[in-house]
Amino acid sequence: MRILFFLFLAIPILSTAQVNVPDEALMQQQLEQNTAANDDQATEDDAALRALAQYQRQPIDLNKADVQELEGLGMFTALQISALKDYIKIFGPIENIYELQAIPLWYPELIRSVLPYVSIGSTTNSTTALLNRLKKGRYQFLLRISQIAEPSKGFQSQQNVNDYFAGSAQHVSLRFNYQYKNLLEYGIVADKDAGEKWFGKKSGAGFDFYSAHLFIRKLGVIKTLAIGDFTVNMGQGLIHWQSLAFGKGAAISGIVRQSDIFRPYHSFAETNFHRGLAIGIGKGKWEGGLFFSKKAIDANKVIDSLNNGEEAVTAFQTSGLHRTPGELADKGSIKQMVAGGSIKYRQTNWQVGIQAIRQQFNLPVQKGNAPYQLYQFEGKKLNSMSADYRYRKGNLLLFGEVANANKKWANLHGILLSVASKADLSMIYRHFNPAFPSFQSRAFSENSKVNNETGFYCAVDLRPESHWQILAYIDFFRFPWLKYRVNSPSTGQEQQIQLVYRPNKKTEWYIRYKRELKAINENDGSVVITYPENVLRRNLRMHLNFPISSDWELRCRAEWVLVKQNLEKQGFAWYTALHYHPMMKPYSANFRILFFDTDDYDTRIYAYENDVLYSYAIPVIYDKGFRYYLNLHYAINKHHGCWFRWAQTFYQNKSRIGSGADEIEDSKRSSLQLQWIWQF
Repeated sequence: MRILFFLFLAIPILSTAQVNVPDEALMQQQLEQNTAANDDQATEDDAALRALAQYQRQPIDLNKADVQELEGLGMFTALQISALKDYIKIFGPIENIYELQAIPLWYPELIRSVLPYVSIGSTTNSTTALLNRLKKGRYQFLLRISQIAEPSKGFQSQQNVNDYFAGSAQHVSLRFNYQYKNLLEYGIVADKDAGEKWFGKKSGAGFDFYSAHLFIRKLGVIKTLAIGDFTVNMGQGLIHWQSLAFGKGAAISGIVRQSDIFRPYHSFAETNFHRGLAIGIGKGKWEGGLFFSKKAIDANKVIDSLNNGEEAVTAFQTSGLHRTPGELADKGSIKQMVAGGSIKYRQTNWQVGIQAIRQQFNLPVQKGNAPYQLYQFEGKKLNSMSADYRYRKGNLLLFGEVANANKKWANLHGILLSVASKADLSMIYRHFNPAFPSFQSRAFSENSKVNNETGFYCAVDLRPESHWQILAYIDFFRFPWLKYRVNSPSTGQEQQIQLVYRPNKKTEWYIRYKRELKAINENDGSVVITYPENVLRRNLRMHLNFPISSDWELRCRAEWVLVKQNLEKQGFAWYTALHYHPMMKPYSANFRILFFDTDDYDTRIYAYENDVLYSYAIPVIYDKGFRYYLNLHYAINKHHGCWFRWAQTFYQNKSRIGSGADEIEDSKRSSLQLQWIWQF
């Protein structure tokens, strides 16, 4: 099977058919790398996918869009946005999409990727009367039901009461929302995970989780108004960032945090959002925003014997699962109040901003006793402030942020430079104090948290010929204090190079090599005292999107992993997928089969999977076996659409899957998902 890995070298030369490569391909690669970098925590936040779908229905008018709208699309660097604005200022409004090729820094691959989401001369009017916003929008109702076919231990036995699931095996999600362009949006979300009760003392009226939001943009000096649930994004993410944010990966643009300060929250994930009121105001070159949030969050409580027997929090729970007595006891067990604001001043070539946030809990947070937890946050209050900046000179962009939280410092500074029309360069230096508290930070970093790190990152994006692209980066990092499973200060480095070949506008092939060297405690069970040793991990991937006809597309990938610690371990995965999208037909489908053979979890592999609309999956692949899935979509009419997904994983030489209450006594795991959308 592994011989197939090398056959990819020859396939691109034969690629000549005419089907568009998916515009979300780059986002899929970034999501894969984000999941790998954040301890397998794939998010249920579908805001990015919903935003792309909204932009497809109502594209951004490049002639009228402001900087914030262009940043919100997430496909442009700050330099490319500035180049667009400078071009319009000098030559007037763009009259044709072919004129985009004349804008400096707008290369063909970028233009092709953004065309589905932008327009020229749209009739969108940001000053539309409030009455029209209320009457001429679009309603959407979504119902999604999924279930694992094989019952886990939590559903089968009540012998161990602490591991018994109180509810049914179905995962049910419901969303209703109204949207008028990007100017008005309101809706409600309800979600019940598998194993959670429909009704009960802590499950509310039916669903376990509810969310509601009202969000308005552009009402005179009021730029944004949020009531209910919303997210807050500030600076470069040192003190606060709740929307999707990418790090090291396949796109240079991902290193710079770009977003409106406030965004509506309408996802099924039960964490990482605020509930309250937010208002953004802007006039001339000044912008400002204030918000207040108060809600109950999940946490593990204990009796603090050293503090007069009072309750304290030892850990926050972010899974959103409330199935067992222990999980139900953690649900909403503490109250969190968050308030803050920002002020920003913009000039043509530069901007500065100041942000401040105060977080307060009704119970004290207690840090652990392990040596690596020495500098973790403890107490009831957290005060954070930061200042961020951007400065552009020609094709050079300087950006950064300096932050202080509870008298501990963190700073990040970067450069984005277009060296020539076919070459971009980026660099980032970051230094985060080991004691810097980072509850809702999401800055560029190697760690999943913004603390205990110093590093330097450099990346290049080269386009030597019209069909070729080279993406590469190198990152050196140091951890001044201990980490989980690392019993001493340590250093590491990571390099990646990706060669992309597009023989025509419709086909894409790439090969990627990644090398990572990091310290981890020796895992030899024979030693009494563990100490860190360097672990070398290497990945080689080849991927192809190959059009077969106007309706069919073939996607193939082969990936090899080699991990060297005490012994050398390896893993391999290969998949083939067929996508069927007939023109002018109400149905479509895609199918994938994947074979994998890895020595253990350390040689795991990640692969983005297509799912029902507004959803995706990135399963962790390890052990030996194969996995397949089938997605079907049928548009009943312009108002109704339905989706079906069936996925199944088979393991060789394995009779149990998972652990604890989630353990399945079988060699296979199957999942079924149904979705129906009604829009009018």
